Amino acid sequence: MNKLCIKGICVLLLSIPILLNVGCSKDDDDKNGGKVYTLGETGPAGGIVFYVNPAGGGLEAAPAGWTVTGNDPSASWGCVDLDVEGTSEEIGSGMANTQLIVNACNTENIAAKIANNLVHNGFDDWYLPSIEELMLLYQNSELVVDLSPSWYWSSSQTSPTSAWARHFGIGMPAEGRNKVTASNVRVRPIRTIN
Repeated sequence: MNKLCIKGICVLLLSIPILLNVGCSKDDDDKNGGKVYTLGETGPAGGIVFYVNPAGGGLEAAPAGWTVTGNDPSASWGCVDLDVEGTSEEIGSGMANTQLIVNACNTENIAAKIANNLVHNGFDDWYLPSIEELMLLYQNSELVVDLSPSWYWSSSQTSPTSAWARHFGIGMPAEGRNKVTASNVRVRPIRTIN
């Protein structure tokens, strides 16, 4: 036993292990097979991890070569003057936004459908990132070395005629781009790592 004495007052120091409940659920040990990911690491679907949340999950971007051409495709965001109500800008909303766009717009080869239709390494849960998810990708773009110095779409609508996009080359801030005429805006699917 150790003791600590200060000005004649002594306290015994006991070595007792203390278990703390930090709010883990029963399933936490099973997520990712117990794997905790780090930035820049290859994710479970073969993409690059560009965001890690406190629980050890996060977001991965589709890897280089996810398309047959090897380049991120350019596409229109969606249908002409179609107001896709309910899209959000927050982290974690990209999947729901993508589903709203896919369900509302019958046009083929739009950005959300390109992301939604991706099956890579057996994973089919890819989506177009929300603007905040896209900003995380931009902030960590040095980890995803094959991103083009171009505009990239988010799944967050700004108005019936525009949606948020971010330029990955010249440091321009995110801006609303015309959803139909801005067909030179690229697509990079992401997915959630649980």
